[in-house]
Amino acid sequence: MKKLILSAMIVMYTLCNVNPVYSLTNKKKIKNSCEVSIIEEPPQVMDQPQNVEESESSDDPLITLENIKKIYLKIIENLSFRNTLWEQSSNFVKILNKDEVATLWANGIKEKNGTLLFIISNDNLKNQLKNLFKDNPSWFIEQNQNIIQSFTISKPKKISKTLYNYEITYKSLHTDGYTQLLKQTLSIENTGECFKISEFSDITPKKQK
Repeated sequence: MKKLILSAMIVMYTLCNVNPVYSLTNKKKIKNSCEVSIIEEPPQVMDQPQNVEESESSDDPLITLENIKKIYLKIIENLSFRNTLWEQSSNFVKILNKDEVATLWANGIKEKNGTLLFIISNDNLKNQLKNLFKDNPSWFIEQNQNIIQSFTISKPKKISKTLYNYEITYKSLHTDGYTQLLKQTLSIENTGECFKISEFSDITPKKQK
């Protein structure tokens, strides 16, 4: 049983180092995709002979709670290092088309990619996102277990010389089986060098006309 737990931990460690993390649909509900649950072994029946292999595995010095904790902490350490690299590299991302920025944001929501949302945001919004992710090193966030199936984006509405608003409509599928339309307002600013997300609203149900 303990070997099975360690194997699962190693698989999680590999996935967390290779795959980007996903999702931002609600700024209040955060879930760490690298959480580890340690499950105690069920008590053995005394009048049944104990399996020899199980007896030997319990004495394995590698299968200890302390080693499991070390693996978990290593996962968190590597995620933090990766996030630092993303923060540094995001300064070099310069998108010259505001419609493309809006599409990337909507894709980040759909694909649950918090990293993508971060790199296309301005400095002020990056700080807000970092605070949002402070207890969530995987940068994984989800809302009410909804799955975004598709989205549509309105034409930009010019608010000022450098600011544009978009309304994004998401078609979501709830785990209970019903579909729902959700909406979000997105503000994109022209920094003089490129376009960046400057503000976003909560995702809320869209009223049917």
